[in-house]
Amino acid sequence: MTDLSTYFAGFAFEGNRLRVQNEQALGRIRREQFSASSFNDVAQCPTMFAAKSVLPRVQSPLEPAPLGNVAHTAEENFYGLASAERTPEALTDFVRQAAREHADKHKAFKHPNLFKTVYDTVLPWAHGIFALEDPTTVDVHGTELKIEGVKLSNGVPFVGFVDRTDRIEGDPKRLIIRDYKFGKTVRPPSHHYSSQMRLYHDAIEVTLGISAEQATLLWPRQGKVVRADLSENAKRKTLVEFRREFDNMNAYADGGAFPTKPSNLCGWCPLANICPAARITSQNAIGHAAEMPSVEDLAIGLDDRAHSLLVGRLERTGQAVPVAARTATLRMNIPTEHTVEPSKEPAMSNAPVPFPANKWAAKAALRVADAAAVHLSIHQQPIDRGTVSALARVLASVVERSAREAFVGGFDWTFDSATEATTIVISTLRGNPAPFGQGTTAWTAWAEHLTALSVLKLQSGVYVMNEGNTEGAIAHLASTTVAVLPGAAEAA
Repeated sequence: MTDLSTYFAGFAFEGNRLRVQNEQALGRIRREQFSASSFNDVAQCPTMFAAKSVLPRVQSPLEPAPLGNVAHTAEENFYGLASAERTPEALTDFVRQAAREHADKHKAFKHPNLFKTVYDTVLPWAHGIFALEDPTTVDVHGTELKIEGVKLSNGVPFVGFVDRTDRIEGDPKRLIIRDYKFGKTVRPPSHHYSSQMRLYHDAIEVTLGISAEQATLLWPRQGKVVRADLSENAKRKTLVEFRREFDNMNAYADGGAFPTKPSNLCGWCPLANICPAARITSQNAIGHAAEMPSVEDLAIGLDDRAHSLLVGRLERTGQAVPVAARTATLRMNIPTEHTVEPSKEPAMSNAPVPFPANKWAAKAALRVADAAAVHLSIHQQPIDRGTVSALARVLASVVERSAREAFVGGFDWTFDSATEATTIVISTLRGNPAPFGQGTTAWTAWAEHLTALSVLKLQSGVYVMNEGNTEGAIAHLASTTVAVLPGAAEAA
């Protein structure tokens, strides 16, 4: 394996997060424009995204992705023909042409007959399109539509290629978005491929002013069509997540620190063999990780905690611990001109700021800030940017934790669950004053208490909605509550 230390200069694991102190590498990680694939990679694992961003892309010409690209090229050229000319023979010619170009591009790859192998593999894949539709009846609006530098409705600059758009009944204002997939396994509508289609839908609406009526994933190899969910709720969720991951990616790069998100796909990450948090337990994942760069090749530093975590996970799965992993320490031997200081939390300024793109998220967040200021005022505390923003951030964390613990589906400020959690937390705050003047232990305990009460209220409310009868409720209250002296409640 090639020595990769040049690419990973200034990389080191601190515990289970990756620290990057190399401005050139961070420049390759940042994205001025965000694609659907980058969105998926950041959401899957920011550390994996960072590693893939700095490594040169080297693939065998016979791997599934490059072969899929050959099939894509053939389909694109095929559907560029006039409808009457879209015959099986024409598609065969385009496959032959794309396979030849692919083989010529990879002449350095040692293979006895690369062209024939590519051609024989891709030809049935491409011809599977005839089982899905009659190409001569398809009214093509456009192929390989390049979208670059376009800001989606959520404000994120987007880049992507739409494989094909078709007209419905010849109407240029009624479109269907098509995307070819040549993978081995057909993915369900819940897969991230459907999120990709919703991003395309939004991009087309922004650029062309047309709201496509359908978006379908075509799987020619398997003869399957999967229709993506374009409902308002699904699209809104995708756009919120896309915005969040774009902001997260830039925040990670600004701070030079990338969290890890272990999953069953860790074995396919370039850092599989050195990541302290990697989850590599199946034989398939272990086998694939063995093909990834070794600890020695990566030459990425480990602090004491990262070293301990790495050795622990290797020993738990019965894998050999490399000598480098046994002796590794945090290494930061990089030129000073390549270093970047970890970011500090920016101080609030008096300068105007852009109003958030989503009004529902803005309303919830502004209510939290308002509640923080009111609470400080009621309890005669100093009110300035520092105290208001600090208390608002604590309350915001309580809102998020409460929503996550009370409901399934994750958390985002645009979700209805966030709106209701905000209402409950603010209400709970009124009867549970913050421990002003006390230490961090008291503040931590107060936040935990506030969260627990809020979760209790949220889940009780849903229970009432689902189980609204009073059977047993009165008896329970009669047997568990205690008498209160007159006036005690008012005094409390």
